[in-house]
Amino acid sequence: MKISSPLNLRILASAFFLLYSINTYLQAQHTSNIHQKKVSSFLDHSFEWISNDSINTALDGYPKFKIKVKNNGINRSPDRFGVSFISNDYDGVIGGFANFPNGGYIKLEPGDSTIVSIWSQGVKERAITDKDANDIFSRDIGFKFRVDDFNNPQEYIVRESIKFIDWERPVRLDKIGGPMQISGVIPADLNGSLNSGNSTNETKVYIRTPNSQDLIEIARGVANQPLSFQANILKRDDWYLVVDQPNYLRSVTHITPYNANNIQISRTEVGIIIPKYELQRVINTPTGFWRGVVSESEKSFVVFPGQENWKAENTDILKQNSTLYKMDFDGTQIWSHQTGWEVWGGDMTPDGKWVS
Repeated sequence: MKISSPLNLRILASAFFLLYSINTYLQAQHTSNIHQKKVSSFLDHSFEWISNDSINTALDGYPKFKIKVKNNGINRSPDRFGVSFISNDYDGVIGGFANFPNGGYIKLEPGDSTIVSIWSQGVKERAITDKDANDIFSRDIGFKFRVDDFNNPQEYIVRESIKFIDWERPVRLDKIGGPMQISGVIPADLNGSLNSGNSTNETKVYIRTPNSQDLIEIARGVANQPLSFQANILKRDDWYLVVDQPNYLRSVTHITPYNANNIQISRTEVGIIIPKYELQRVINTPTGFWRGVVSESEKSFVVFPGQENWKAENTDILKQNSTLYKMDFDGTQIWSHQTGWEVWGGDMTPDGKWVS
């Protein structure tokens, strides 16, 4: 048996350590890049998630899942290059996971990019029984990219595990506690008039996001006295401060982590008694209405039946009673039209002369 010298052993050990270090670095770099960019590729096209992997439904609503698709090749996108929804948690096609572009096909010139998206409302179409103690559940959400070529079909799946924070309504102030401090003072109401949509004679301060389900109350006080407020909330850049005060129009102020303290409230006096509205005329229809469109110049609007959400034993009866209505702003019916078939929506020219 030949025994290696200490020098040879040191050389072998150093070489092994160097190879191990390089391999470890490359593996770590590969993992880091995937985590940071979430970019994958297929047929010279790259796919990058650009939506959050965590959704607070009470504050975010149900935003679309989005992927940026870019053609990095030298040729146009393959013919019949499409996208559709796929999930390990949802079998079959669910309406709340409709994908866009509608029809599902992508056509990009070299260097061009586009955004493809999928509705997230589909999570509400199945019972949610696996929320944890913090009202959190997760769902597998995937985009299946495919080439519908009979001779050479190909597909590629990009997926994410999306975490949903699903708070019960109404949302209280203590629920949204966080590191972002907001503060300000509502000036006294020196007007003394009762001409206001706020009939409680109290000043009320709320917080909300553009997609939040509720106004979350922060403070309230006597209307003719100054009212200071302070709260610590989740750090977001899409908060809005809402102030209801007698004699003034509702005030809405956009706040971010950079302007959240000593908030200045812009107020506009009502000046007149805000009119009240009463229900005077009702269209009794078994289908409801799905969409509507307005002509400001003609002072008219058209409403379209609501077949997308039909659930009945005999939808033929609903089709036979399916009716479009055109009304003026006073609620007088201009005309109606029975289609006899399903209508998913429509439009009207700005002058009100044509309806499609």
